[in-house]
Amino acid sequence: MSNNGELLKVQDIHTFIGQFHILQGVTVNVPKGSITALLGRNGAGKTTTLKSILGLTPPRQGQVIFDGQAIQGRRSFDIAAMGIGFVPEHRAIFRDLSVEENLKIAERKKGDLARKEDFIFELFPDLKRLIRLPGTHLSGGQQQMLAVARALVPDNKLLLIDEPS
Repeated sequence: MSNNGELLKVQDIHTFIGQFHILQGVTVNVPKGSITALLGRNGAGKTTTLKSILGLTPPRQGQVIFDGQAIQGRRSFDIAAMGIGFVPEHRAIFRDLSVEENLKIAERKKGDLARKEDFIFELFPDLKRLIRLPGTHLSGGQQQMLAVARALVPDNKLLLIDEPS
């Protein structure tokens, strides 16, 4: 665990996409138990910051420390397995799978959904009503609910939500 109560510490990261230097010295601290928002105009690097934390666009320089451990340079699925959930900007639900199947596929351990379903359906009662419908039959807002709910299925310590509105 981090000494100062920080769950996530992003320190002076520099990320390139191709030859373009997208993030130049980004620093963000996320205290445990907090809600932290990155605000900025389109193209400011918000999505790239989240992807850098997750190792999808790894930073070339700087540090990403999650729950007291340096995670930069690790594979994305290893970072996710440490307890970071991600809701991408375009939801990325499985449109041909039912709501239930979308939630079930998010399990890291058998029974994750059963342990969390009361909490999830209390937050998103529409999903319980739509449990058997495929993703293609959901409105945009319902798909967003499903994407967030899916990130809540495993025991994540941190949720990164790109464009939550």
